[in-house]
Parts: sequence; structure tokens; C-alpha cells
Amino acid sequence: MSKEVSKKTTRKIKATHKKASKKKTSKTKTSRKRSSTKKRLKYGLMQPFEVCGQRLDELLKTYELSVSGIGLIKTRPDALRKLKKNVDEDLSKSWVADWSKLDKASLDSQLNKLAKAGEADLNLREAEQEAAQAKELLSKGLLLIHYQTLVLLWSILESFVHILISNILLYDQKIKENDKIRKIKIPLGDFEALDAQERSYFIIRELEHQLVASQQKGIGRFEDLLNIFGLGGGLKETYRRDLLELQQIRHVIIHRRGHVDRKLSKACPWLKLKINSEININREGIKKYFKAVTEYALEILKRIVKKYSSSKIKKKVKI
Repeated sequence: MSKEVSKKTTRKIKATHKKASKKKTSKTKTSRKRSSTKKRLKYGLMQPFEVCGQRLDELLKTYELSVSGIGLIKTRPDALRKLKKNVDEDLSKSWVADWSKLDKASLDSQLNKLAKAGEADLNLREAEQEAAQAKELLSKGLLLIHYQTLVLLWSILESFVHILISNILLYDQKIKENDKIRKIKIPLGDFEALDAQERSYFIIRELEHQLVASQQKGIGRFEDLLNIFGLGGGLKETYRRDLLELQQIRHVIIHRRGHVDRKLSKACPWLKLKINSEININREGIKKYFKAVTEYALEILKRIVKKYSSSKIKKKVKI
């Protein structure tokens, strides 16, 4: 009898341990899943800022090197004239009229110096042509370089916001409970054919369509979208105004060949621009717009940290 009781007790203990082990395993899996979800969310929130910082850095370096490089091209002929003078003098000193009297080594040396003189002359002519082109570009204020930089700058900002929202849709599971997102309609077959990232960008396009984002001025087109995800907020008026200028000027560069239209004149009256006049962007203006884009990205980063309030998110991001 005591042996049977002992066996029963042993079986109960084993069963209890087995249940406890299953619960522990289940809790461990749940904990790991939560940890993995947090890591993905952290990555999704920080990645857009890192990409934005890299692109801004690359664009600024490209702009600065382009401007400095064109300035140096203008001075290149002076350096080549000095070089050509030295080559010509060296050739003149060693010149022998009757080459038949030269041995092979002397003949090779003479031919080499003659080739260098010809190459120096060709390089100088090319440099003079390039210098003339550089002077012409400089006389126009390097307008095309400024225009291209400005257009790319707004594109980087727009891409940054879209990547951020896309990543939130991908990694923040709670956000899908948002009413505005749940009300978006799409044929099931079309939706199933999209991968996860394509679905997130489809949602962004639909939300922007509902918000009529393309008609919003300045950062208004981004703020309306960010508000849906609890990331709306304020921005220093100086930067808000600079970003409005950036958006409006970018529009006339693309659609009006850089000539002021009534829309730009009305949106930015402080610029005192004449309708149909050509927009003039200088180096200081470009730096001002870079500063505004950077400050706006940093402001959004502060909102991210506040909303998700996780110490793991508070990391250094190069912007």
C-alpha cells in the first residue's frame, strides 16, 4: 500500500514539474518574442534617421565639392602656363638642330621632352576652355547646382518621413488599431499580392490622398500624416518658414524652370519676389535649408522618444 502511494506521489510530482516546465518554456518564448518585437521596433524607429543623416551628409559634401571644384577650375590655366613655361625652357636648352648627330639615348630624351611640350600645350588649351566654362557658370551664380541640391534636399526630407511611417506600420503592431488605418479600403486580392513593405506604402498613399497632402503647404503635408501616428507637434517658426520656402521654391524649379509664379509669391511674401523673375539661390540659402531640414528631423526624433518613452530608443543618431 505504501509503495502504491509512493508511486502515485512520484507521478504527481513529475506531472507538476512537467506543467511548471511547460509554463516556464511558454513564458520564456513569450519573453523572447516581446524582446524580438522591441528590437525590431527600435530598429524601425532609428533606421530612417540614420539614412536621412547619411544622405544629408553626402548631399552637402557633393554640393561643397562641386562649388569648390568649379572655383578651382578657373585658376587651373595659370598653374599649367607655369608648367608649360618650364617644359619649353627645358626643351629649348637641350634642343639640337641636327638630330642625326644624336646617339640613341640623347634622341630618346629629345623626343620625350618634345612629347611633354606637346602634352603641356594640349592640357593648357583644354584647361583654358574649362576655365571659360567655369567663369560662365560662376557668373550665373552656379544656379543649376543650387537648384539640383535644393530639389534633392526636399526629396530626402519627404523620403525620410515616408520611411519612418512605413517602419512604424511594419514594426508597431498597436498602430494597426488606428481607426483611420482600419477604414482604408482595398480589394483583398490586391492587398494579398503586396509584400509587407508595399502594403505599408499603400497605406501611406491612401492616407495622404485622404488628407489631400499634396495641397498642404510646407511641413503641413507631413504633420497631418504624423498626427495620425501620434507624432505631430510644433517646430520653431524660423525653421517652419524656411521649409515652406524650400517646398515652394522646389516646386517652381521643377514645374516653372525656376521662375517665380503667383503661388510662390503669395506663399512667401517676405521674399519679395517678382512674378516671372528667375529664382536666385546662393550658398547661404542652401545652408539655411540644410539647417531647417536637420532641425525638423531632430524635432521628430524628440517626438519619437517621447511617444515610445524607452531608454533603449534614446541613442545617438548622426543627423
